Formats: sequence, structure tokens, C-alpha cells
Amino acid sequence: MARRRKNYRVAPSPIPLISEPGTLVVNFVQADGTLKRSFDFTMFGKVPMAAELALAFRHHLGDKAASTRISTYRRLPLWFSFIKEHDDAITSMRDVDTAVLRAFIASLDTKPWVKATRHGAWSCIKQLIAWLQRNRPELTHSDLDIPFNAFPRKNAETPPRAVLSRNEMERVLAAARADITASWAVFQAGCAALARLDRAAIAAEDDLARLDLDDIGVLLAIICDRFGGIVPPTRVMSKPGAKLWRLHFAMLRHGANLKVAAHLYMMPETIVPYMIAIGAQTYANAEALRLLRRDCMSEHLLLDGRVLVTWSKGRSSREQRRSFLKDKSFSVPTLIEQVLAMTAALIPHARPEDRDRLFLIDNMNSSRIVGVIPNYLVSAHVRRFVKRHDLRDDLGRPLQLSIAALRASGLTLAHERLGHDILKTQALANHATPDTTQRYVDRPLVRQAQAIAVGALQARFVEIVRGAGCGNTRTA
Repeated sequence: MARRRKNYRVAPSPIPLISEPGTLVVNFVQADGTLKRSFDFTMFGKVPMAAELALAFRHHLGDKAASTRISTYRRLPLWFSFIKEHDDAITSMRDVDTAVLRAFIASLDTKPWVKATRHGAWSCIKQLIAWLQRNRPELTHSDLDIPFNAFPRKNAETPPRAVLSRNEMERVLAAARADITASWAVFQAGCAALARLDRAAIAAEDDLARLDLDDIGVLLAIICDRFGGIVPPTRVMSKPGAKLWRLHFAMLRHGANLKVAAHLYMMPETIVPYMIAIGAQTYANAEALRLLRRDCMSEHLLLDGRVLVTWSKGRSSREQRRSFLKDKSFSVPTLIEQVLAMTAALIPHARPEDRDRLFLIDNMNSSRIVGVIPNYLVSAHVRRFVKRHDLRDDLGRPLQLSIAALRASGLTLAHERLGHDILKTQALANHATPDTTQRYVDRPLVRQAQAIAVGALQARFVEIVRGAGCGNTRTA
């Protein structure tokens, strides 16, 4: 009797597992249930299509980074503007066929953008349409065929990344080292001033007139005990009835709020040199560096005296990592430990979503937001860093420095030290393919060195072949 085959088929669910299009407002919440970000699709009009794309947006981007959600949402007006100009009768995704998608790609080709930017705009829209086709095919056109590789070789037209020469990099790191040494000395002086005082007696005294506010330690103790460790805004100290005018004038005698705050925690001006020094040694991407976590270090399991530094990169599912010795004053583990110490006072005041980040600041502006340093402040203080140290390139011009340039510069210099071995450099950069690494290190000097190396290998090969031929002739 033949053995009956077991049926492993799963019966289809009578209830749809994915919700129906409806709401035009997509809310993403945090782990505690509070609202993190809201995206309103009502601004796009065309309610059926907007609701369908909102459904795809909610489900496809639910596990993606906040920056990915924002980038996708900002590209959606391109799609709706195109639909209105192309055929205003299109009201839902069922009306969008392959011809419409190809027309959209053609419209992107008319934009004055580089191919990589056009590809980015197309990719954001394509992913939402592909999600609908894969998970809710009844909402899409029955014969829809999404074009493949609409922008081939999208990086071919991208100019090489700007890099620093070895001498320029050494000057940048020397300037960063000077700033780091100074800021760390100020912070340690603040810690020492607090340690020598009777904090309980100062906290018990309500009358500021009886305290020696010319003593920096007393001033810091008042800030720590009465204001949670962060310098109060000037408007709070000068508010009528606050009775803090003595504190305000004491702050001015000590160099104003920024100078006093440097004894307690990091400011944007002091945190950027640390970012430059850490970025130059880790080769981390600019955004990944800015969003380093406070628990990014761990002891190496196999090598004593070494520490693993790990971070996440937005476009990679793999964790990035490098190991460092921790016995040097300017090594990455030492710098991270200093940043941890100099930002510890800010953690209770930081936004909940930023408390696990390394580079926390108190920007002391009118909004007084404590959190991870924003991109615009990084760029602004990098420019001030260059101006403060009068950094210039090899031609004597003001140095064009950015956090993003540190990765390309570091990998190019490392590629030279590794004998122009692209596979070793790929491992150092944590790239998935050597093609990506090649785009980082593709420079005229590198190509010249590679040509010399290939020529030497060819000459050696010819020499070996000729030697083998001569040996065979003698034997004959």
C-alpha cells in the first residue's frame, strides 16, 4: 500500500492580515507608546491613492530608521505632482500601469539632478509600489511590471569624494589633539573643584550672599545641586523675583555661561574635536559617527588589551566594528571614555530617544534642547574649528574639512599603507564588495601606484617565464 503524502499546505486566512487603506495620517510610536513622528498624507490630495501609499508607508517603513521615513516622505510630492501633470484622471494605484512608471522615470530624467539623486527619488516611490504589489496585489494594476534598474550605473557620474592629504590630515589631528587636551583639562579642573568642597553645607545655605561665588567650585556646586547639573539660562537667573542676580553676575565674572558649563559637560565647540579624532581612526560614516551609542565599546574576547568599537550604519544590515588598543592617550577607547564622562551630567536632561547616544550636548539656545548634536551644528563647528586653528590645505587655501571627508581620507591613506591591496582595505572599511571600496580610494595617485605595482608583477612574470625557457633549452 502506497504511503500517503502529508499535506503541508497552509490554508489561507479568512481575515486579511494587513489592514485596509483608510487613514491618511501615519503615526510611529516609541517603545513606551508615546508618539515619535507623524506623517500627514492629506496634503497630497487624491485620497484613494494617498491612503494606499500611506498603508504601504506604514508597513514597509515600520522597522526603518527615522531618517529613511523622512527621506521617503519628502520624495512623495514628486510622485503626486507627476500624476497630476501626466493624467489627473488617475486616482488610485490600480490605475498605475508600467507605462505610467516609465513616464515617471522619464520625468525624473528631466530634473537637473545627478543620476544618484534621480535614482534615490525613484527608489523611494518604487519600494512603496513594490510593497503594495507584493502584499496587497488587489490594490495595484493587474499587469504592472516595475522597471528593473531604471538608472544603471547610478554612481558612475558621481565625482570622487574629496580627501585630505597625509600632511593635511596630520595638521587636522594635531589641532584636534590640542583642543581635546584643553577641554579635558578644564573638565578635570571642574571635577577637582567640586571634590574639595563640602557639598552638603553649600546645598543647605539658601542665601547666595553668604557663599563665595568667586570660587569656581562653589559656583559649580550650586549649579549641580539646584539646577540638576546644567547651567541655568540667563533669562531664568535674571527673572524678577528669582533672587539669582548674584549667580548671574558670578557667571559673568567666570567667563559667562559657556565657560562655566565647560567645567561640567560638553558643549558643541568641545565635542566636535572628539568627533574628528574618533572619525579619523574608525573610518565611520558621518551620520553613523554622530549617532554612536554609549555602549559602543566592549572588551575583545580573544585579544587582551584591545577593545571592540561597534556602530550601526543606516544603509547596512551588518554591524560595523573595529578593534583598538586602549593604552594610548589619543586612542579611540580613551577618547570615548572621556566623552562618556563629559556627557554623563546631560543624560537626565536629554530627550528620551537620545539618552543612549554618545555625543550629547546642551546647545544653550532659546529652545534649550539637550540631546545628540544635530547635523547643522556639526557642520558649523567644523568650520569654526578650521578657522580657529587657521587650517590650510597644501596649496595654502583654507582647508575644506567635513566629517564625511574623514572616512574617505582615512581609507585612502590606509589603502596606501596596505600596499594598495583592495581586499584588505575592503575589510578595514566593512564594505560588502570591493567595488564600493574602489570608489573611495580611486585617486590619480592611487591609480599610478597600482599601475606601477601591476607593471612590476608583469615584469616579474616575464622574467620567470624567460628563465624557465632558458632552463628547458639547456636541458635539451
